[in-house]
Amino acid sequence: MTTVPTGKDKFPESAVEVHDKNVPSVAGETLRPMPSARIRMAGRSRLAFSMPTGEEDLAFTIEAILDACRRWPMQLDVNAVPDPSLFRLEDQVALDSWLSHLAASGSWAQAAETLLSALGGSSANQSAMAGAAHRVAAKAIDAMRLGKTRGIEGVLRQAMNEELDVFAEHVAPLVETAQRDVATAALSLMTTQAIATYRTGSAFIDLLKDFPFLTVIFSPHQPAHNVTALELPYRLFLSPVPDSRWHHGTKPITRHERTELWHTRLTSTAADVGPDGPTRIRALWSPDYGLPGIVGIVNDNKPFRMSLDPLDREMLVKLMSGFDEITNNRRPFHPRTAEARRLALSSLGALLDAEGSWVPPGPNKISLEQWRHVATFGRDHYVRVVYRGFLKEFGHAASLIKVTERKFETHPETQHRVAVLRQRFFIVVRQPLKHYDGRGHAYGGRPFPFTDVEILTKVTPSLLAPDDLKCRLSDPAGTIYNPGTGVPNRACFWPMTSKTNNFLFQIAATDLSGDRVTFAMPLLFVGLEANENPTVLAEIIKQNNLTPASPRRTASLGNASVCYAPIKVGAEGDPRLPTASMVFKTALLAPNSVSLDEAQFYPEVEQASVGIAAIQRLLQKPDAMVDVSYPEVYKTTAGGFGGANAGEVFLKLQQPFDLAFGDAVKSDALGGLATPSMAIQGLSRIMGPVAAQKPAIPDPNAIELALKNVVSNKFNPADFFDGAKILGASTSKICWIWSPDSLAPTSQSS
Repeated sequence: MTTVPTGKDKFPESAVEVHDKNVPSVAGETLRPMPSARIRMAGRSRLAFSMPTGEEDLAFTIEAILDACRRWPMQLDVNAVPDPSLFRLEDQVALDSWLSHLAASGSWAQAAETLLSALGGSSANQSAMAGAAHRVAAKAIDAMRLGKTRGIEGVLRQAMNEELDVFAEHVAPLVETAQRDVATAALSLMTTQAIATYRTGSAFIDLLKDFPFLTVIFSPHQPAHNVTALELPYRLFLSPVPDSRWHHGTKPITRHERTELWHTRLTSTAADVGPDGPTRIRALWSPDYGLPGIVGIVNDNKPFRMSLDPLDREMLVKLMSGFDEITNNRRPFHPRTAEARRLALSSLGALLDAEGSWVPPGPNKISLEQWRHVATFGRDHYVRVVYRGFLKEFGHAASLIKVTERKFETHPETQHRVAVLRQRFFIVVRQPLKHYDGRGHAYGGRPFPFTDVEILTKVTPSLLAPDDLKCRLSDPAGTIYNPGTGVPNRACFWPMTSKTNNFLFQIAATDLSGDRVTFAMPLLFVGLEANENPTVLAEIIKQNNLTPASPRRTASLGNASVCYAPIKVGAEGDPRLPTASMVFKTALLAPNSVSLDEAQFYPEVEQASVGIAAIQRLLQKPDAMVDVSYPEVYKTTAGGFGGANAGEVFLKLQQPFDLAFGDAVKSDALGGLATPSMAIQGLSRIMGPVAAQKPAIPDPNAIELALKNVVSNKFNPADFFDGAKILGASTSKICWIWSPDSLAPTSQSS
């Protein structure tokens, strides 16, 4: 009878009495539940090996099996291939070593052999198919060498159909559709093997999409039962690539009377001693790949908040095994492996230290650009996921970073030390300085007075989770945060440090005259998924522009000088104005004007609070400010001036600014005999402040209409003066002369 050890006998290495946890020490005592956390365990992993040709048997012992696992090559999935490497020779001939390695791999040969076996497997079938493959390959090579890659798909399909017709007539009848499909797949594989032996003028990987069945073969798929597949981490199946091996002891290893836990380590070195070399790995598959409603699942944090959400896992599969993906510029995407600095397997779970980075251009709607994962014995310690995006209003490239870390904390109820996973978000500015040239903007960027904007903030502090309701932009139509659009909530949010505080980015802007001003304001984060979706982005711009100006769209400039239009030497009007504050908005760029890897929006100034020096001097009020905006005529006129804008008006007031001479200012102080009343409603580069008859409804559109004579460079005294009172003269016999320097009218006899 076996005796179950108790107390300190459970742990003989302990010198003190060991008590079971969460067990009452006093009869009738009620204990609180132990702290718990929700977890998900990964499923089974498997290692598959191919017996070398020279070996015919293997002893059925632990030592022999473990030794074989160190020596035998791994059986890998067809997608578990090294990264493509393209070499240019002196005669500009390209060798795609990736394709050569792939076509010569055991996985590829096994797939071709399996397909041929389904057709009968005879030597006649194999010989006929090999000849057909070489003929199709020759046509493909000729087309590539002549640069006739456009339409190559039709040529290849026709050539393959002709070969299959001959095959069916003279070698093996293909009476069923399924048989012809199998023959087509076999011919595709063998044609690829034939092409791999040629030197072609371009990377063959770029032409994979033009070969029937190859995109199906190369697309992410669930690994077969006879290939290596490691579910590490949860719901993500990784695989080593060739040129890596497993290293482990074949017998128990005991040191200082302790026997270590058996484990095996993946390495790229051939030696059994010394440090393990880094290896390359690919994410082959995830059950979340193509999962219906995946964005809604991510937005709802189902089953609970995790270090990798389902969308993260799907994106990792596409980035590492998406050979069928297309980039934003409609070119084939080249998946890249991740590096494993450490990958070890044990009966208590896996150890992983892996990192992958992917630079643009990437697949459509894939925002993930970096992944770092550190896990020990199947438990995550540090996971970092980086998402590409942009900061609105100004379009700087930025990255949203999600970090999940294991932290030791004191449980508030039990006072026990527990290790829990904590998740935090922050933003890193990837493009601190951005230049603006008006490209893609409807008005050539004229409603924006800055040529360069630099974001001085490089990294934000920890932010409120992007899925918090306080961080959301208004979405009355349910367009932005609709899971059906494929845009997750994290792709549009206001960075906030708490539920009541927006994070303020420090910004420096260079205006049209070269002067630099600094200010701080919140900036909306727009993820790559939203940036690539025209419908969602248009709604984001619309709702952001409708957001109340203060505090999220307003920047305080502290009366710094800003140049609102190009300076004209010798002109009476100075476009440089002291600016108290500025309200920004954005406009959608013209389609295809810039790459989708750039922000699809352009900043504008909605309005600004400025001081007009002449008015301030006249009224002796240095704090007198007016609200201005860009007139439509300045925006729509090429270059802003000339043509329809002969009067060179570059700003219009939001409300008329009344100058009531005689009451507020004595007429004799003006050097004239008149006490007129006028309403300043615009600023001209050649005339300075300009007046016009006050419109019945003083809104910005009516003000611009009232300025039509000034815009056309026509002078009408009635536009300048309202209710003029002339001392000792009749208004019909007075000619008023406008003096832009003093804003005071002078008179002379008519």
